[in-house]
Amino acid sequence: QGGPQLGHAEVNVQGTWSGSIPARLEARAILHEGCTGRALGWTMLGEVKVAGDFNFKVMIPAGGWYRLEVRAVAASGAAIAQTEVNPIGVGEVFLISGQSYAAGANDELQRVEDPLERSVLLDYQAKSWRTAHDPFPHVDNGGTIWPAFANAIQPILRVPVGLVNVAVDSFPPMVAWGRPLPPFCRGWQSRWEIPFCAVAAGRKRRDREYCNSHVC
Repeated sequence: QGGPQLGHAEVNVQGTWSGSIPARLEARAILHEGCTGRALGWTMLGEVKVAGDFNFKVMIPAGGWYRLEVRAVAASGAAIAQTEVNPIGVGEVFLISGQSYAAGANDELQRVEDPLERSVLLDYQAKSWRTAHDPFPHVDNGGTIWPAFANAIQPILRVPVGLVNVAVDSFPPMVAWGRPLPPFCRGWQSRWEIPFCAVAAGRKRRDREYCNSHVC
């Protein structure tokens, strides 16, 4: 049960048509070997009459990896242009928040075990997705539990798993000690005065002093 029965995604297909004649745009999704999902045959997206930008949508079943192909077809039925995006997946995205151990405070680095690498993390620095091996991009070189989590959950869900980690190690003390905020925390400000104390090895005294004089 589960897997592709979970539904589908409405995927935006956008780009620029530079051809000199009108064309019909079509898309298909080819399922990678060994992956779970349902391939999609050539499906009409829409028509482009003159050179310019286009933005269409296509429904792709849950699963993957897929190779998404898009082609332009002339009135004669001949394909006159074609491109692809590979791979794409339709699955589950998990947002990770927390502090030290969510961000990466373990000694051992974990790895994704799936040979098809259907568990990925968002590398916001590179603005791309990559296989969810430790370490995560916005933390130090420590390990996390998240590759092991992905190894456990992906075979159950039978769809690609995406991990978005926004955890920050010892957040308020980090601000007080002059360490810059990561990009996703720019402009953070708490609306409540909540006493905070995060004790980490080697920093207990500084944390205690901070907690005695600050609220976050």
